[in-house]
Amino acid sequence: MSTRAPRSTWHTALGLSLLCGVAGCGRKEAPAGPARVGETHLTADEKTQVVAKVGDTVFTLEDVEQRINQQSPFARSRFESLARKKEFLDSMVRFELLADAARAKGYDQDPDVVLARKQAMVQKLTANELAKLVTPEDITDAEIEAWYTEHADQYSQPATVRAAQIVLADEAAARALLAELQAGLAELPAETRSATALARFSAAARERSTDKRTAPSGGDLGYFSAPGEAKAERAPFEPEVSAAVANAAFAVAEIGGLAPEPVASSQGWHLVQKTAERKGFKRSLDEVRTRIRNALYRSRKALAADKYVADLRAAAKVEVDEAVLDRVKVAPTGTLDPRIVPGPMREALGGAPIVRPPLPAGHPDGPALA
Repeated sequence: MSTRAPRSTWHTALGLSLLCGVAGCGRKEAPAGPARVGETHLTADEKTQVVAKVGDTVFTLEDVEQRINQQSPFARSRFESLARKKEFLDSMVRFELLADAARAKGYDQDPDVVLARKQAMVQKLTANELAKLVTPEDITDAEIEAWYTEHADQYSQPATVRAAQIVLADEAAARALLAELQAGLAELPAETRSATALARFSAAARERSTDKRTAPSGGDLGYFSAPGEAKAERAPFEPEVSAAVANAAFAVAEIGGLAPEPVASSQGWHLVQKTAERKGFKRSLDEVRTRIRNALYRSRKALAADKYVADLRAAAKVEVDEAVLDRVKVAPTGTLDPRIVPGPMREALGGAPIVRPPLPAGHPDGPALA
């Protein structure tokens, strides 16, 4: 492990992560390369070799190597030469000097800094401690199978068709119109028959259908499942489809095809056209096992986190004065806090300009290297 004086580079690393988080420079990638913890090529003696000192703060070989290898693959590829490594080390030294200056002026006690430090600690706690409460492996196959059985409707979809109708009061008129539509389609080339059939039926429905609900939309009935099958979800505004009309639509083979006979109902006589279809499916347990495991894991993890916080709350004996809480004034919608708006807008809102912290040499958001 690295040897450090009390004001160690751990403070620098924490300060960098906090300031980058506040300033928006934290495009963070998982460390990669030989210097990752547990995978370093350095011996115990090499790890503690001192590369540089800033007052009583020590930068070891391990510190510098880890910091370089925490950069993105593209960024760290530029630090192979000694000159580039010196530039990177200089950025670490520069940041430490500024951190020391800030600490000397009491900025480590600034409320924003204290809050940012707490946020970083909570993030670490969440990542390291709460993650141990539940793991994906804690979800058993029996639980997955039970969930699948109880929610089978989520993993299947009945076959559905979409249809349109023309409703006429007189059977003779319905049969005459059906014959007219069928004769017109028989003369069409196969490649355009379906589209033309849909257009002609829709126009006829608008002009002649007596059903005021579906006529304006060309007789459209929407998608529906076959009678006796699991019912497909339908919007509240979609019209009712009788079993006779549904059966007639499912019996039509081609899109644009017409049911061969008018369908009688209390409304009159229905001409039925199949306008679209959706194939049904049923996902097997093996197909959705991983998805279910992940869903159960996320749910149990959230419950475990809630219990963890509830236990902390009980131990801390939290007290809330709702009467005082109710006096909190919430800014009107659209009001911007000068402390959190982008720099170019800050002066216009009466706030001080943003002074961003320096970025390490070679950082993707930092200045280009020569």
